[in-house]
Amino acid sequence: MTNLLLSFLLAVLMMSAASGQEPPEHGKWQTIEHPTATELIVSSTGGSFGVICNDSGCNFFLEPNSGCVPFVRYPILINSVRRMGVLNTKCVLLQSDSSPRLVLLLSDKQPLINAMLSEMDISIAFPEQAGGMTVIDAPMTGTRELLSGVMPDLPKAPAKVDAVI
Repeated sequence: MTNLLLSFLLAVLMMSAASGQEPPEHGKWQTIEHPTATELIVSSTGGSFGVICNDSGCNFFLEPNSGCVPFVRYPILINSVRRMGVLNTKCVLLQSDSSPRLVLLLSDKQPLINAMLSEMDISIAFPEQAGGMTVIDAPMTGTRELLSGVMPDLPKAPAKVDAVI
C-alpha cells in the first residue's frame, strides 16, 4: 500500500512539474544579456528584428538572413494593421559577444517604440541584395513590458496606443 501511494505521489509530482512549464512570458521574443548591454530579439523566416540597449541608449536593428552590404543604406517598409511607412536603415557591423554581425540599423526609433508600446504586430519588408524583397514578421505580444525593462525612462503608455509608423 505504501509503495502504491508513493508511486501515485511521484506520478502526480512528475505530471505537475511537466504541466508547470509555461510558455515564454513574452511570446516569441528572447532576452539576451550581454556584459554591457541587453538585447531583445524576435526571429522569423526572413531574419530577426531587435533592439539592443546599454547605458547610453537603445538602437533598433534588423538582421536579414540574406545579409547586407556594409555602409549601404536600405529603405524598409513597415506595415501594421493600422499604419504603414518607410524608414531608412544603414548596414553596420554590430560587435557582439560571439562574433561581429551585419545588421540594418534603423535611424528613426520612435515609430518602432510606438509599435512595441501598443503591442501592435508589424511586418518589415526590405530589399535583398539580389533583388526582390524579404519580410520579417514581428509579433509584439509582451513587448511593452520588455521595452520598459530596458528603457527605464520610457513614458508609460496606456493599454493600447495607436502606433504611428
